[in-house]
Amino acid sequence: MVNKIQRSKRKYLRFKVHNYSIILKSAFDDAVADLLNISAGGCAMKGVTIPLELHEKVLLIIPLAGEAEMEIGAHVIQLADTRVSVKFTEIDDASRQKLILYFARLQRESCDVNQKTG
Repeated sequence: MVNKIQRSKRKYLRFKVHNYSIILKSAFDDAVADLLNISAGGCAMKGVTIPLELHEKVLLIIPLAGEAEMEIGAHVIQLADTRVSVKFTEIDDASRQKLILYFARLQRESCDVNQKTG
């Protein structure tokens, strides 16, 4: 019997995020959303308070503590119940790297706090 190895279709490492709000702007309205996870290629959110369509273009404004907020162009790739997933379409390599380093540090700090309290 041969077990097939299933490869992930994900291209980037994904970071889980808790209690992190971002601003989402569509062509007609603005909303606040709670980030669920983020990678160099996109993110998933919940609690988006405006209706969105599949493939709709949006602008994400992501606050980075101690740094300037980051604006990223994206389009909606998945709508499921209260969850919205987007793929980044307008982000340069330097911003992509900054985003990854920021959320990697947040995740590492979160793990350190959990280990000390656990």
